[in-house]
Amino acid sequence: MASEYGNNAEVGGNLTVTGSSTFNQDSADVNFQVESDAEVNMLFVDGGTSRVGIGTGAPSGTLHVSGPGTSDTKLIVESLGDSSLWVVADTDDAGGEAQNPSIYMSQETATDDSYQFHVGIEGNANQ
Repeated sequence: MASEYGNNAEVGGNLTVTGSSTFNQDSADVNFQVESDAEVNMLFVDGGTSRVGIGTGAPSGTLHVSGPGTSDTKLIVESLGDSSLWVVADTDDAGGEAQNPSIYMSQETATDDSYQFHVGIEGNANQ
């Protein structure tokens, strides 16, 4: 749907939105890109592949994080409360294989022995 500005609108300065916003409502094969001072692809959503890149304009996975040049790359998951990080592969069990490789890390309470780190290579990964 074209706006009063035609198919393209350019904003110089700040854009303030008071309410929800949807980009690409018609699900077209168009990309969404946010640039920072030093990174052209600070956030890149590839409309054709349905992938998100942080630091890359060519994400090769659902979420692809790439650090700047030769600098260290860090992914930080942080919470003031209990938190966990869980990566599980092949959860559909197609073909009846029921083997779901996983990495699971959590911190449940502030007491001793409450930290968990599991690497599962076979069996059901459900925690």
